[in-house]
This record gives sequence, C-alpha cells and structure tokens, in this order.
Amino acid sequence: MATLPPLPHPAARLWSLVLLVLAAFVVSRYLNVLPGGQTLPKEVADDLAMFWSMFLLDLGIVLPITLASAVGLWKGAAWATPALYGLMGWFTLVPPPLWH
Repeated sequence: MATLPPLPHPAARLWSLVLLVLAAFVVSRYLNVLPGGQTLPKEVADDLAMFWSMFLLDLGIVLPITLASAVGLWKGAAWATPALYGLMGWFTLVPPPLWH
C-alpha cells in the first residue's frame, strides 16, 4: 500500500483550522436540540428516526473523528493526513445534498 507524503507544517496547521471550522458547522446544525435548546425543527417532525440517526452519526462519529484529526494535524501526526482526505471527501459528498 502506498503511503501519503506528509503535509508541510504550515499546510497541516491550516487544514487543522479548516477541520475545526467544519466541526463547528456540524455542531451548529444541532444547537436547537442540544440540552437547553428549543424543540425539534418542524421539517424533521415527520421522520424522527432519520433525524436522530443523523444526529448520532454526526455528533457521535463524524465530530469526534474531525476533532481528533484536527489535533493530529496540528501536532504533525502521520495518521492525520489520510484522515484529512477521508473527512474532506465526507464533507464534500454528504452535507451538500442534505441542505434544502
């Protein structure tokens, strides 16, 4: 299996910040239903199972991986570069079709 070349330090730091912004975006999508928030949006009332499954996927899987990768890139970890490519693919392909 081929390995990816390491990112230059300034580029890794920049991508780390990009991942943190994307993580904030993911959290912002659910602020209204987190503790202390308001009620569920009316557009999700018809399919609660789909909403909660996406909630758990985003906040339980995508967010922790994004934050860990951001920290890994900031510290120069070799495993963080492949994680960055995977996350950028996910953020490119998954959220845009879900926006109404």
